[in-house]
Amino acid sequence: MMIEIRLQNSNWYYDKSKPIGKAGGFGQVFHGKSKTGEIVAIKQLKIEAEAAGHRELELADDLSKMSFDYVIKIFDYGIDAESGRYFIVMEMADYSLQDFIDRNKSLSESKSVDILNDIAAGLKELERIVHRDIKPANILYCGGNYKIADFGIARFVEESTSLNTLKECLSPPYAAPEQWRLERATNATDIYAVGIIAYLLLSGSLPFNSNKIEELREMHLSAQPPSLSITNGLLRQLVMMCLRKSLESRPSVDSVIKQLVTIEKKKSNSSRLSHAGAKVAEKIVAEEAARVMTQTIKEKRKQLASDGFEIFHSIMSELFQHIKSEAPVAKMHSHHIELGSGKITIDEKFRFIPEGSFPYNKLDIVCGAIIEVNQESRFYSGRSSNLWYMKRGDSYRWIEVAYWTLGEKVGDEPYAVYSESEFRDVDYAAGRITHSVQQAFSPKIIDGEYMNDFIDRWADRLASASSNNLSHPMSLPEDR
Repeated sequence: MMIEIRLQNSNWYYDKSKPIGKAGGFGQVFHGKSKTGEIVAIKQLKIEAEAAGHRELELADDLSKMSFDYVIKIFDYGIDAESGRYFIVMEMADYSLQDFIDRNKSLSESKSVDILNDIAAGLKELERIVHRDIKPANILYCGGNYKIADFGIARFVEESTSLNTLKECLSPPYAAPEQWRLERATNATDIYAVGIIAYLLLSGSLPFNSNKIEELREMHLSAQPPSLSITNGLLRQLVMMCLRKSLESRPSVDSVIKQLVTIEKKKSNSSRLSHAGAKVAEKIVAEEAARVMTQTIKEKRKQLASDGFEIFHSIMSELFQHIKSEAPVAKMHSHHIELGSGKITIDEKFRFIPEGSFPYNKLDIVCGAIIEVNQESRFYSGRSSNLWYMKRGDSYRWIEVAYWTLGEKVGDEPYAVYSESEFRDVDYAAGRITHSVQQAFSPKIIDGEYMNDFIDRWADRLASASSNNLSHPMSLPEDR
């Protein structure tokens, strides 16, 4: 059954029962057609118009007015008036590079260079734009050339959704070190992905591969890629230069194109000099990887804390925006939001916590913050919780936990600890021994799939505090 969509330029039809390839991080492509029956490919983006603030995909507007040899043509784009979803209509390709690799595994050096030439040419045609998600599934064979698809989509999603969603959209096997560190992507980010694709074409396998996302992250950040066993020393040099950890030291797209021209002229280059150059390139990559590996534990931990706070800011933004959307009269500030007599405050108290700060239970807490809700009542002024970015299983997650004291109370409970001098209480409270300070409830994960629960919990507390109806828990711990 064909579904009609109405976009900027025309009406289009797509068959949801006929997807093209696997769903990607940013959406799914379907078989479609125009009003006149012309066959097209229609991509439905995962992001909804409401989440994007009804902003248009400006780059799609630019691309729909231009013609390229190595970039997929866009016919139409925008929000469907009926469904409120974003769509992009583009020319139908014969197959993707991923399909070709799946059928052929490793390729000849000559064929690999031909494909890399097309990819580099596509990057050059839109050099002013950083693609951010170059991978074989986004390289499509169409009209006798390989062409790049999805230019600008990653940037659009990056500006329109939360950090957690963006991380899910990235393609881990092809993501550059700076993307794993959640830093700004540049043209050098795309060059790194080209290096990964080149390695895959020439060897039949990825240079970094793991089913565990944390292991894959560490490989891209600090591991040396295995040496390529190919005859052309110049080609081996180029691949290793593209895979350098430092984005500043990767070749420009112009340099890549020039090197590929030289490689094509010397297709069987196995001179002593070219192989010597390849060895030097491999040595440089190895030295970079070693330098990253020898960074102090503290430096790596500080980077982890910085990554953690990027996620934290996303969660808090979602919380404040939810409250504002449900109660437009709420007064929103950078670190607190007020509604009636209630106020939620965020304090990024613990920007970095050194390793070994919790020796008894060996808690691996990298950084932390405090959230509290207050009201004007003199009977119960409010409650607070610590938000810790800590290791849970194989990964780091944001969790919420609060505390209470056995015996005489010293203030409102549950409460958060506010100083490093109280870390001993946090450490002992996490264990099984009886201590004067206990956890007020079992620690709750608040990021990822649990973020909505966290938002609902604190929004409800603010609603109660807005009319001075927030009350002390009937008993502690709350979940016994």
